[in-house]
Amino acid sequence: MARQRDLERAGWQFVHIRGGDFYRDQVKAMDLVWSELERLGITPGGIDQSATMPPDPLLMEESGGNGTTPVEAELNEPPVAGTDLEAEVQSIPINGTQDTLILSQEINTPEPGGEAIEEPILPPPSFTSSPSLGLKNGNAGAIRSPYVHFEGTTGPDPRQARRSQVAEGLNRIIEVEGPMLAKRAYDIYLRGCEINKLGREIQRSMNRALQDLIQEGYVFLEDESNQGGLVYSIVRSAGTPPVTVRNRGSRVFEEIPPSELHLVALRLLEDSNFEPKDDAHLRAILEFFDLKRLTAQVRTTLLEILNRHYQYVDEINRRSRE
Repeated sequence: MARQRDLERAGWQFVHIRGGDFYRDQVKAMDLVWSELERLGITPGGIDQSATMPPDPLLMEESGGNGTTPVEAELNEPPVAGTDLEAEVQSIPINGTQDTLILSQEINTPEPGGEAIEEPILPPPSFTSSPSLGLKNGNAGAIRSPYVHFEGTTGPDPRQARRSQVAEGLNRIIEVEGPMLAKRAYDIYLRGCEINKLGREIQRSMNRALQDLIQEGYVFLEDESNQGGLVYSIVRSAGTPPVTVRNRGSRVFEEIPPSELHLVALRLLEDSNFEPKDDAHLRAILEFFDLKRLTAQVRTTLLEILNRHYQYVDEINRRSRE
């Protein structure tokens, strides 16, 4: 909303559509957009009638008595829980070739003794930048890239900082290490603040910041483990591939995205004589990431991952065979 206020002062106009209205009847819900475009003289193709001259920017209001601008004052206000479900529709260009519809909503079912937790409604993943990966002639290293670790300043203490500041720090981490487990991004951020534990209050602050990044189209999120929520989902920067196979780096097994494990498993099957999902196959997956112990818990997790289907993994695997 802070970004929208800034753009409105520069002459931009916004149309909001409720998420529930959109999913009940997409055609009818979009009538608001078409009617506003018609009113503004914006037509498909050609030069918009409204674009012959840019609008004059509106004057910024002067600072109040305490030296805080209206925008800063509103940013410092705490979020109000229990508001109506409302969604903003944005058209986000991905690599300049494809638009993705981003819808967000606030789920107003409070946790016991707490306030509402914000969760996203996410679009299907984009495949425009997915690489073609393969293990040619059994060369597993052919698809593996070095894992690049985030280094540098993360951000201020999320218990005291504004959401926009926390979001900036998380975005820097995800740009370097994504696709990655959201909890790993949280942990890296907190270590930079010398905070050792992801408590409930801190998690809520981090969730809000991540939700802002998703709403604004900077980050995509996939619930690959089917656990729900944000913390154990996989996040990546917009315009980057949904799957990137890398060395394990400093990641533990639980921090490797399921789609990354799944893609490696598929390629190992095609270039070796493993029986699908037998112990030799599972151990080969672990060895690919320099992991050794096939414990009962790891076996169960791997089998659950291999029994799932990720559309973008299937797409990448198909392209690698073409």
